[in-house]
Amino acid sequence: MYYFIVNVAGGSGTAARNWSELKAILKNEQVEYKAYRTRSTGDAGEIAHRLVDEIWKKKRQGDEKINLVVIGGDGTINEVLNGVKHLSDVKLGIIPSGSGNDFARGLGISKDVKEAWERIKADDSKSIDIGEVIVRDAIADVEAQDIFHRFGISAGIGLDAIVCKKVSSTTLKSFLNKIGIGQLSYILVTIKSLFTMKTSDMRIVIKNDADPNVRNLKRGIFLAAMNMPAEGGGVKMSPDAKVNDGKLSVCAAFNISKPKALSLLPLLSAGKHVGMDEFFNADGSEITITLKSPMTLHADGEYLGEHTQVTFRIFREELEVM
Repeated sequence: MYYFIVNVAGGSGTAARNWSELKAILKNEQVEYKAYRTRSTGDAGEIAHRLVDEIWKKKRQGDEKINLVVIGGDGTINEVLNGVKHLSDVKLGIIPSGSGNDFARGLGISKDVKEAWERIKADDSKSIDIGEVIVRDAIADVEAQDIFHRFGISAGIGLDAIVCKKVSSTTLKSFLNKIGIGQLSYILVTIKSLFTMKTSDMRIVIKNDADPNVRNLKRGIFLAAMNMPAEGGGVKMSPDAKVNDGKLSVCAAFNISKPKALSLLPLLSAGKHVGMDEFFNADGSEITITLKSPMTLHADGEYLGEHTQVTFRIFREELEVM
């Protein structure tokens, strides 16, 4: 049995078309399935939470995992990652149907519906690492609490987070998606945001197998904690990042004039920036960043507020993907 969560609005119509094509395949192959459509932001997470909880209560100990398939983009996948209480309860399949599709790209999943479905059916599953963001949520008259949010692709603070926040709320992305160049929206918003954002000094503590790596960066533009090589529609922040090594790959840009930063964007997009003086790259199982002034935070492109201290950590082989 397969359970589909379908974001029919994903990719400005791509998800709806892909679902229509897949339904025909499922009917022809006489596949047993149930489908659940999202209607608004947050629905995918709520559906995943309720569905897995209800199914698991009916299962006997030792039963197989739940085959959960997402038809949507990176945002829909992230909602599902955070909606499922125990990721060990599910095997996740993806029919890429968004604008960026960085999660699928990082796992080598084809955008072709038939090829993606054949991969799911083959069930040659592999376990991947899943990251987590931890922030302290301070509310007036309420004791501060740690807030946790999972991510599969990346999480970051600064410019990349600002871009994700703006792209998700602009009509430009929808228009460019319809004419097949949705990734251009990220580039255009990045250029504009670069010249309007405020930088911040950063103190970074990276935990790994050896002693912690501590760095102080002046005029930080962004810091990305990467579980996969690329984010933002294919920008190769950490081209050597691996999704099953138990580490996050840090990429930070700092102490660069805005015009020079603009000139370096093509190198960053192509993953040719590693080793340059203007970028800091390192790997670790946990990264804590403290900022002089608040910066925008994201996880898999989802806006998570403005913060001065954030911790990113990784859980090795936490999720099984079909």
